[in-house]
This record gives sequence, C-alpha cells and structure tokens, in this order.
Amino acid sequence: MYDPMYNLSTFLLNHIRVKFRDSTLPIYMNTSQLLL
Repeated sequence: MYDPMYNLSTFLLNHIRVKFRDSTLPIYMNTSQLLL
C-alpha cells in the first residue's frame, strides 16, 4: 500500500534528523574534547 503523505512525513523526519545530527555532531565532539 502506497501512502504519499506517510512517505512525505517519513522523508521529512529523516531529513530533519540528519540535519540535526550533522549540526550537533561537531558541537558534541568539541564538548567531549573539552571534557577529556
């Protein structure tokens, strides 16, 4: 069964998740370096 709305929302969620991860990863790395 093909549901375009479900597909779109899933795609958007994944896109946001990836963007969020990409933007927070450097910050996380810097913080961990400071803590170590």
